[in-house]
Amino acid sequence: MSPIAACSTRLLDPTRAVSELAAGVAARLGPDGAIAGAMLLSNGAAGPEAARVAGALAAGPWSGVELLGTGFEGLIAEGRSWRDEPALVAIAWSEGRRSPLPIAFEDALPPPAELAEELSVSGIDRPPTPGDLLLVFPDALGTTDAAAWLAELARLLHPMRIAGAAASGPGGGPAVGWHADGPFRAGLVGLLLPGPMEAEPFAPPWLRSVGGTRAASPWLEVTGCRPRWIDGLEEEPALDWVRRQLGLEPGDPVEPHLDRLLVRIRPGGAHTAGCAGDEAASDREVLGETPTSGAAAAVDYEERYVVGVDGRRGAISVPATVRRGDRVALALPDAALAREGLRGALRERPEADLILQLGCRARDAGLHGDDDLESALVAHAAGPDAPPIVGTISPWQIGPDGLGPCRPLVHATVLAAIRSS
Repeated sequence: MSPIAACSTRLLDPTRAVSELAAGVAARLGPDGAIAGAMLLSNGAAGPEAARVAGALAAGPWSGVELLGTGFEGLIAEGRSWRDEPALVAIAWSEGRRSPLPIAFEDALPPPAELAEELSVSGIDRPPTPGDLLLVFPDALGTTDAAAWLAELARLLHPMRIAGAAASGPGGGPAVGWHADGPFRAGLVGLLLPGPMEAEPFAPPWLRSVGGTRAASPWLEVTGCRPRWIDGLEEEPALDWVRRQLGLEPGDPVEPHLDRLLVRIRPGGAHTAGCAGDEAASDREVLGETPTSGAAAAVDYEERYVVGVDGRRGAISVPATVRRGDRVALALPDAALAREGLRGALRERPEADLILQLGCRARDAGLHGDDDLESALVAHAAGPDAPPIVGTISPWQIGPDGLGPCRPLVHATVLAAIRSS
């Protein structure tokens, strides 16, 4: 793949940001690395200034460069997470035999078949291989069933690897993208990083998903449910189980604890999806991946936040499909497990030009006690010879786990090592 580099800036003013990004990327690509394309990521605090910077880059130092980008709740760069202060990250590449391909769909998330067709027509002139990596950043507000969309995309593009995160606009609004022609409502922005040609040896993309929760109850059978609601567990109101596991008294409010409470959902009965786990295991075997502590290889369940309660019916609400007979376990964040999982994953990291860190917005002070601790830990674990580490902070991430090669994840950090060749 083409030489690739990343640079970040704190958006103090657009003119300075343009200068810092252009100079930083040029220095990392070297004197012979003329920029062919770039992806510009912003955080919500950057607001409309991010589009001004994109326009100034396209009209100035990156004139003629294929420029694309979108926004997120926060960004990761320089060993810190940037949420409340404006920041921008640029990922740029020079000309090469297999250059990255930026992807953009306006207004709405495209059908998986349409995206797969776009990649086959304008992307790589061969079938997908395990050496390819597709980064996808769908609009967080425009994605009604990310799990089904990703499952179909993974099927169509198998054995390509897929990772990403949910994009959003300022104030948590719809995602805004930009290219050389100006801003647009972004249904999906992405980047295809092609591997070698089919006949050439390939080094598979290094891609890891690291969780950070522990089970806080035994596995419980769902005995009552409605769409998006769990009414009964083991013939008791679900809310009674939640209160007991949180150490609350009957009648105590649960709402103050919802930012920490998750559920693990394991399908039961005739609709058990064992084949997804088998496919994921097969993928890992092909890619030579070894499970690490806290990595997704040990996961055989979906994990979702509890997003609401119904005190009258004793029910809890989860953004997932739950059926009678499914098994549910309550879960709580575990900072020690999260840290060990990250260290274990990064001990395996290969040589790379940059590392992507796609993190969850709840893995900050609520998990570690400090907003920047996880970013600092990743930078430290990667070592003093690590390449630039940049990434995003968003409501949910996209990466592999034990149920499939790519799925929407919560309270997780997805890591990817990007190599030029």
